[in-house]
Amino acid sequence: MNLGSDCVHPFVALQNCIKANPNAFSKDILEDEEAEKKQQEQPQPVQDGKIIPPLWSRESSSYNKTVAALEEESRIPLHQSKLKLLLQLVMEEKWEECVGTLSAIDHLDGETIKLAIFLLLEQKFLDLLKMVKVNDATRTLREESVPLGVNMTRVSELSSCLTAPPERLISG
Repeated sequence: MNLGSDCVHPFVALQNCIKANPNAFSKDILEDEEAEKKQQEQPQPVQDGKIIPPLWSRESSSYNKTVAALEEESRIPLHQSKLKLLLQLVMEEKWEECVGTLSAIDHLDGETIKLAIFLLLEQKFLDLLKMVKVNDATRTLREESVPLGVNMTRVSELSSCLTAPPERLISG
């Protein structure tokens, strides 16, 4: 399965749904979204010489209001408790705990779990490289990512980061 441009982030899909059905959502939610869009158009903050793009994160008021509206209208919770825990662990960059939590989420087939674990391990690998923990990063790639057998092209790209200058990590 390819992880290319066909994948749409859940938050982007939710935003597209709101834009396609504006009457289904309250006016204040759409106004919050417009305010956030204007904020995103402002100069992006820089941290450690890297641009930090603003994201429509789960902490944003727009996201929380949209989730509340969807849950109220459908009477179906958007996130089960295990998924909420996974989101929290991702935000805290606790990759090992993420992998364990992901495996416990209901209604996910094995292939989906493998793809998600691969993405988590990719982020773990990049974080380890940024912390200059090359041995740990190499171990993560060899012992955790490769055995999944997912997206070996991306594994090759990631392994090239081991010998490339740090600028490669930013674009990678």
